[in-house]
Amino acid sequence: MRRITHTLLLAAILLSVLPAQAVIFHGDPQQADSLLAQRREVRQELHAHRRAGAVSGFGAFSRSLLIPTWGQRAVAKTYPELKGSGRWQLWAEVALAGATWGFYEFARMKEHEYMSQAELYAGVSRHSRNSDFWVNIGKYDSVEEYNEAMLQNNTPARRILDPAEAWSWTSRDERVRYRDTRAYSEDAYSAALATVGVLVVNHIFSAVHALRLVGTADQITETKLPQAEIGMVNNRPGLVIHCNLLPR
Repeated sequence: MRRITHTLLLAAILLSVLPAQAVIFHGDPQQADSLLAQRREVRQELHAHRRAGAVSGFGAFSRSLLIPTWGQRAVAKTYPELKGSGRWQLWAEVALAGATWGFYEFARMKEHEYMSQAELYAGVSRHSRNSDFWVNIGKYDSVEEYNEAMLQNNTPARRILDPAEAWSWTSRDERVRYRDTRAYSEDAYSAALATVGVLVVNHIFSAVHALRLVGTADQITETKLPQAEIGMVNNRPGLVIHCNLLPR
């Protein structure tokens, strides 16, 4: 019994680094339970050896949540067969980050442009103005027209009475051009915000994918470990061990 056990241990360890093959050990039925228990111990030791230094599920998840595909790369260091998994997520990150930056810069450029238009053609100052002010001067040719509209709408409290906030467009065409420029800026800001949302989704998706990849890696390890079964071999009871090549 001791000789068979030692042979089983040696064969399982050696065959873990050799090409796939089947090895047959013969013995009486009373030895089967002991051999199978030893087989389980060997599998556990080989599994622990393969997992030593491998990233955990939480580690892979947190890495990819911070930087997409970081967790996948950490898993692939131990499991080369998974190299390249989720690579498109990194390219999506780069593209989305570039789009966000582009939209934001375009919005800022158009914002500066429409404020300059208001200064030149409506006589307003861009300092200390809220968003409602910029909306209102795009709707009305002058502050007098705006105040008259507030009176007609029964909202006199919304009138602008401070001379420092007065405006008067040189022409209606300039006001329309201002309004269009401001619309471009607002749309670009909205697009930048939307791409930030997609960026967040990409980070979450990559993190979940990295977590699932750890499970896939464990399944790969399981299939690479020695498999054993009891059966009749050449009309004699014995234990058959199937060993596959373990990646190094």
